[in-house]
Amino acid sequence: MDDRGPNDLERIIDDKDKIITHLKHDNKTLAKEVSDLIEEKKRLLDNQSNKWYNRTMKNIMIALLVLCFTATVGNTNENKIEKYINNEITKTKEFQKVKWQEGKDQLTRTFTQIKSLFVKN
Repeated sequence: MDDRGPNDLERIIDDKDKIITHLKHDNKTLAKEVSDLIEEKKRLLDNQSNKWYNRTMKNIMIALLVLCFTATVGNTNENKIEKYINNEITKTKEFQKVKWQEGKDQLTRTFTQIKSLFVKN
């Protein structure tokens, strides 16, 4: 090959062709890597959405079970509490009846004693 100095257009074109070939090869390699990364991203997003779906469904099922259990236990406790309150009300009413009667009897005795102080038989 005949070197004609720094202005040898054939040499410059050959050098540029080599650079272009090298860059084309790099471009193909980078395009393949980008394509592989896009596929990996899709795969990861699919896995993540599946995990999110599974986790969400699991949480919904747990919440539903807790709600059902709470409703069942709540009804049982409400009945027990209602019975307890009704029993306490009944006991209180009976206690008050007895104590009111005792109070009336005591008031009558007290009135009779005070009256006997003023009235002589």
